[in-house]
Amino acid sequence: MLDRGDLSIYEEGSGPGWTVEASRAESNTKSTKFVHNGRFSHAILLQTGMVPGTVRYTYDDPDGVETFGYSHLEFYINGGEASGQDPVIAGKRLSDLGITVQADTWTLVSIPISEVSTTVGRLTSI
Repeated sequence: MLDRGDLSIYEEGSGPGWTVEASRAESNTKSTKFVHNGRFSHAILLQTGMVPGTVRYTYDDPDGVETFGYSHLEFYINGGEASGQDPVIAGKRLSDLGITVQADTWTLVSIPISEVSTTVGRLTSI
């Protein structure tokens, strides 16, 4: 497979061409409280209740990004003050991947790009 390197969706803020939207959640893309690498992280505080909150990164070009040459969607997650949550990311429940979100611990999440929902081989949102 062609190695296309990394495509940054978040790095010190939304990556080039990506917009972030939150629903029923507080979203801070310039948080300094729990930072894995660099100066900022994307902190998400879900509101309590029956309806889960969502955060979506959407690519500005409606045609999306061609996924050929990319192997995994990878990121680190930290439970912060809300450990024990079991979020669904890119259509995958983290517990199904053997990942438990814990407070003050950074955990690498790696989802094969073939398991990420795309539109005819193009990524338009996560």
